[in-house]
Amino acid sequence: MKNQLLALALLAPSLALSSSIEDRVDELEMNALLNTVRFSGEFVTRADHIYDPYITQSKNTIDFSTGSIVDANTVYKGKSFNVHRSLFSLNMTAEISETLTFYGRMTASKLQNNFILLQDAPNQSADQNARTFAGTQIHLERAYFNWKILNSLSLSVGRLPTIEGGPTHIVLGESPRGTYPRLAYASNLDGYALTYSIGGFSIRGLYHPLSAVKANRGSSGYSYQPEWTLAGDRIRTDNELLTFMLEYSSPDLGFTRYFNFASQYFIINKLLVDDFSRDLPNTGASPIPGAVEEVEISSPLSINYISWVNYLEFSDIVGSGASLALTHVSTKSRGNKGSGFMANTAGEEKNGSAILLAAAYKLPLSALKNPIFGVEYLSSDQYYQFFNGLAWDPVGFHSTRGTASHIFWNQPLTTGLKLRVAHMMVDDKYSRGEFSGEPTELTGDAKGTVKTTYAELRLAF
Repeated sequence: MKNQLLALALLAPSLALSSSIEDRVDELEMNALLNTVRFSGEFVTRADHIYDPYITQSKNTIDFSTGSIVDANTVYKGKSFNVHRSLFSLNMTAEISETLTFYGRMTASKLQNNFILLQDAPNQSADQNARTFAGTQIHLERAYFNWKILNSLSLSVGRLPTIEGGPTHIVLGESPRGTYPRLAYASNLDGYALTYSIGGFSIRGLYHPLSAVKANRGSSGYSYQPEWTLAGDRIRTDNELLTFMLEYSSPDLGFTRYFNFASQYFIINKLLVDDFSRDLPNTGASPIPGAVEEVEISSPLSINYISWVNYLEFSDIVGSGASLALTHVSTKSRGNKGSGFMANTAGEEKNGSAILLAAAYKLPLSALKNPIFGVEYLSSDQYYQFFNGLAWDPVGFHSTRGTASHIFWNQPLTTGLKLRVAHMMVDDKYSRGEFSGEPTELTGDAKGTVKTTYAELRLAF
């Protein structure tokens, strides 16, 4: 009995140590799992005071002083108004292994307390869905993985970082945010990218399938099928958008802290678009006199589109705090059938171009936390085409057919928080739009400068 008690006494510390080690291993494994994903984010709120000399709308409106239906252009000509908006983004990075990394970003944006029902956004009533458990709008802005197949070869798959490329970071006073030049892509795109890098050089090819698939929910579940135009032409389910890119970047060339050159060739071939919804004057079916109704119009377009973007950037030139970026865009478009694309008849080929200049200077004023003063300037011709899918800019700066200027002051307030005060002017010489025929020169009341003066608070965390 004595021997058994002695053995138990000797074994107990060993069992306790073993249990402690197992608990510690479990804790380390859990911490490693939690540390796989890192989070960051930003919150932005912005107030714009906009002046538009000639607001064009396709809808009639009511003059409440008389109760009559009038042209909206007459009512709102030469008016200024305010716009308040907020945006929230949550970034995530998961380093799964030394060769495999996942990147994601979820974004929500809204007009503040908006009571008007918008065509593509909820109003204030719909915002309450966040508390009625009916869901809310969260946009998947980025979700892709990078797989380093070889030391010089990598594959990226998913919703790629196609927005907020240079010179966006120069305007914001931050490090580079997007992989591709700002004027190369106009929206978020899914796809596949294969990149070969050696030294500071990179060659990249991208494939974006432009899907046209109808999803039907029947009694037995969902079914997927191709789509046809009203004219009987079948729309390809996966028309390709191809991009080829050559890039060189260097962290230090002696005279500049960071240098970047990118040349990107972007092509869409025979993209078939059909059945535009347009607001037309009421034919009498609507119970409200003077209201409009949405009518489907069969207008199939087969589009060829090519864009060649060259981007050049110098950051912190000779240690002065000055940064400069220059973008040149050449576009070529053709509508093969239907009413044409940026043309009045099918088959017409239109060539356009634009130059975008961005410059910023970080002032050596430590008492003011080294603010940044900068400018943006865009000049483009009649057939320049850039459909901006990002609505953060309320006056369509990068889509201007004419000239546009942007003057800004970025003021750091405290760690992670910046204030930007800016003034933007857009002077369209030609009408906008791609599907409404050839851009025409603006004259009379329609020609004028759209302006916005805004203040923006940007919090990074």
